[in-house]
Parts: sequence; structure tokens; C-alpha cells
Amino acid sequence: MGHKFIFPHVPKSAGRAFGEGLANAVDGEVFHLNNAQFLKNTPPRFVFERCDLIWGHFSYHTLPRLSSDYKRVAMIRDPVDRAVDNYDYFMNMENPMRSSRIMMSENWALDDFISSDNNRTVFHLYPTMFTFGVDGFVKQQDPEKLVKRAIDTLSKFHFVGFVECFDESVKRLGVGEYRKTHMTPDEHKSKITDEQRERFRNVLEPEYEIYNTIRKANGY
Repeated sequence: MGHKFIFPHVPKSAGRAFGEGLANAVDGEVFHLNNAQFLKNTPPRFVFERCDLIWGHFSYHTLPRLSSDYKRVAMIRDPVDRAVDNYDYFMNMENPMRSSRIMMSENWALDDFISSDNNRTVFHLYPTMFTFGVDGFVKQQDPEKLVKRAIDTLSKFHFVGFVECFDESVKRLGVGEYRKTHMTPDEHKSKITDEQRERFRNVLEPEYEIYNTIRKANGY
């Protein structure tokens, strides 16, 4: 039997490089979806289960219960670095969504992005993607419960890799060949001051609790 994977792709976390490596490693179909597609038209379970890789921007708990043959895998990243990449992405989108259009039209600086209350689902992607989804995050009033649920979910994954040690991570998985051509070079990223990093860390405190706990549990 070949490999079968479920890969919730956290934005700006080397997901394209990782996902394409997985896609090249499986024998069967690849189902690439995002939350918007999924919520508008939920495919039946058999559509998922004929695929060897289910990959995309979706919240893990929105998937139907699937066969235990699937290995749950994730790639996560230092939350501040991920958020800065999100800022750069939003400010340079070719087909911007509403929040990006506002940022671009008002020429937001990084400080504006850090201070905005409209970006909490962007900032808090680990609770969003590994607990109850976007709606669940917005309605959920207990941050500790969200953090605990995300840690519990990720602790049960077959594999969690880390962008900061991408090569070592995929070597541990031992499946697929990976190209990092889609990862943004450092020289193209916005520069961040120590003060901005500290402000971001305060906003992203729940993310760091999840990230640091899972990284330590995986021996990095």
C-alpha cells in the first residue's frame, strides 16, 4: 500500500514546497482544496478517500472522519516570521481580497498591520486551523481552551515539521523530494525591528505556546 496523507497547509509556512513534495511521493489522486471551496460545497467522504493526498488551506476539524490509513502531517513556522510574510503577501497580491485592498489603498506600514484588530484570524492561524475553524475561533471566548485543543490535535499528528529546520524535518519524514524554490528569499522580506518583533510576540502569544510546545515535543 502506498502513502496517504492529510496536510492542512498553514499559509506562509513553506506549504507549497512541502505539499508538492508529498504530491510527488503518492501514487494516487491529489485533492487540493481551501476552506472557501469546502464550506460552499462539501464533497462526500468517498471523494476524499479515493485520494492519496488531501492538501490545502482548510481547518483540520472540518474534514469528515477518514480512514486511519491517512497520516496527518503539518509544517509550521515561527509565528512572527509567518505574520511578516503574510503582511508582504497581502501588500503585493495580484488579485487582492477585501482586507488586502484596504491595506494596499491605505499603504499600510508593518506597524499598522500589527495594530489591526481585523487580522486576528491571520495572526492566530494555529488555533484557527487545528481547533474549530475560522468561525469557531471568532466565537470561542476561551483562549486557553483553543491552545490546549490545538496542541492536543498536533500532538496526535504523524509528523510535524518546522520551516526553520525544513531540510531536517523532511529528512525525518523520509518521504518525497522537496524543492524550496517557492520559499521567499530573506532579501525580499520586510525588515522588522526588535520593538516590532516584541509587539508581534505579544499579539501572537497563543501561537507561541502552541509552536514552542510542539517543537519541544518533536525534539527540535
